Amino acid sequence: MTHEEDDRRKTLKSPESNHNPTSLDSKVPEDDDDGELEELERELEGMARRITRFRRTIPGELSMTFSSLLASRRPEIPHIDEAPPSRPTVDGDVLAEAREGETSKGSLLAEEDPETAEKIEMLKSKISSNATAIPVILKRMNDCISAINKRDRYNGNVHPDFKRKRTY
Repeated sequence: MTHEEDDRRKTLKSPESNHNPTSLDSKVPEDDDDGELEELERELEGMARRITRFRRTIPGELSMTFSSLLASRRPEIPHIDEAPPSRPTVDGDVLAEAREGETSKGSLLAEEDPETAEKIEMLKSKISSNATAIPVILKRMNDCISAINKRDRYNGNVHPDFKRKRTY
C-alpha cells in the first residue's frame, strides 16, 4: 500500500470529507477501493484454486519422487528365483524335490561364478542372523527405554559434580 492510498483513506475517514458529500475527491477513492477490493477478491480466488490444485497433485508427485529416489539408491542384487524352503505338508517327497531343486540351482550358480555364489550365501546367512536377532534387540531397547524413563521420574538430589555445566 502506498502513501497516497493511506492519505486517501485518511481523507475519507476525516470529518471534513463527511461534511461535503458532493466532493469529487471523496467519490474517486471509493471507486478505487471497489476496484482494489475486486482485484483482491480475484487474487484470493486464484490462490484458492492454486491451493486446491496443489493439495490434489503434490501428494502424488511427492510419493512418485520419493519412490524413484529410493529406487535409485537401492543396491543392485542379482535376481534369484529361489523361494525360502517351506515345510512339507503332504509327505516327505515334497521336501526331497525341493532340496533337489535347491541343489541344482546352487550348482548352476557355482558353475557360473563361484565368487558370486559365495557372496550370495554369505548375504543370506547375514540376513537370516539379523532377522533372528531382532526380537532380542527390541527387548533390550525396551528395557533401556524403561530404565531411562524410570530415572527421569526420579526426583532425588543429584550431587553438583554430576550435573552438567550449561554454557550458553
